[in-house]
Amino acid sequence: MSNTIEEIHVDDLSKAQFKQQYWHSNKPLLIKGAVKHWRAHKLWRQPDYLSKKLSKLEVLTLSEPLVESNSNLSQTLSQTMEFESFFNEINNGKNNPLWIHALPLLFTEEDAKNVSTIAGMDKEEFVAAMSSLALEDVGSFPFLDKTAKSRLYPGWRIFLYRNSFTDWHEHITDTHLMCQICGDKEVTLLAPNAGNKLIRGLYEKNVSSLKMDKSFEESVANANPYKVIVEDGDALHIPVYWYHKVAPTKNNSFGITLAHAYASPMRVNGDFRYLGSQSMYKLAPVYMKPLLLMARAVALLQKKKPLSIE
Repeated sequence: MSNTIEEIHVDDLSKAQFKQQYWHSNKPLLIKGAVKHWRAHKLWRQPDYLSKKLSKLEVLTLSEPLVESNSNLSQTLSQTMEFESFFNEINNGKNNPLWIHALPLLFTEEDAKNVSTIAGMDKEEFVAAMSSLALEDVGSFPFLDKTAKSRLYPGWRIFLYRNSFTDWHEHITDTHLMCQICGDKEVTLLAPNAGNKLIRGLYEKNVSSLKMDKSFEESVANANPYKVIVEDGDALHIPVYWYHKVAPTKNNSFGITLAHAYASPMRVNGDFRYLGSQSMYKLAPVYMKPLLLMARAVALLQKKKPLSIE
């Protein structure tokens, strides 16, 4: 049996409600119509718009399911191609899967400084293109105050795809808003500790869930996963430690996802009721221990406030 994720239309979601009931409580939420007012929602799906801005850019594309725990496997299933050729191919209606895992959007000078060498395109030209996409096309979230800088992941990442599939994974340290700029996706989620117990074994084996036998799927089903369809123009709030896998709702479908990462509440990362917090503390380098101890103190002070854990 699957659980249902709460959903609220963007016009009915206040900043206080989102902060207290979902972000601070580490609870997922489907926000209907969250990005339909953005220029990106209208323009990025148009065949010539992104191609003109990024035509010379050489991108690393994937053609098999992404196994987050095994970067070597993902690299062996990839190829480099010019963006214009890639964009034409994912729009041509063929059935074979193809996607770019992530392109960074650049909102600030600091974002631009972190850009490494760009293949096939002058770095200044790339920065100008990605900055214009960010500043001109990406709007605000009415339910969200200015977010805290992400701790680990790039703040904004674009995913372009046809027939893509991303296997089970979690985000640590940073909350994510998965925004559907074009196309629909089905997301299956497992609550933090249930996911940790079931999915960690895949990480240790460096294997895709698609390679597992029926007993694995039965175990996932018995854990009462959450399933949700994120439609074109919606956003899904994915808190830290929530394991999830993602796929388009239709075969042979072209789509664009924009992921926004921002810091999760310190009380969550410091709460040892989460198996993920325990693991992070054990594996963290020495220089990170003071910050994690501070998070631990905050978690203890706020322990009585509600959290989604199991």
